Amino acid sequence: MTAPAKTSRANADSWSARFAAGLVSLPRRGLLALITIYQRTLSPVLPAVFGPACGCRFYPTCSRYAAKAVTAHGALRGAWLAAVRLLKCTPLHPGGLDPVPPPSSRKVASRRPACVRVVA
Repeated sequence: MTAPAKTSRANADSWSARFAAGLVSLPRRGLLALITIYQRTLSPVLPAVFGPACGCRFYPTCSRYAAKAVTAHGALRGAWLAAVRLLKCTPLHPGGLDPVPPPSSRKVASRRPACVRVVA
């Protein structure tokens, strides 16, 4: 009789873990959806409206950079990287190859050491 209770508890735990993971990834998925909508609707129209000089001076394009940054770094840091990239998009900047930086392991390095109680 106890075996079914354990499996139902395991199923409940896995369901709640999946639900929590889905909530955590919601901002990232929302930003990626907005970027995709921009890429499919507004981005193709811009050169027709503003002329052929209205192309991106960077590789990858700013919207692809934003999508890669959000995918690699999450919603907050990815949006920050995309905003910095958009601020670089001026006639004064030469452009060129500007890849998304790889995710760093700063989280581990910035963690404070834990205090351990020594029993003598």
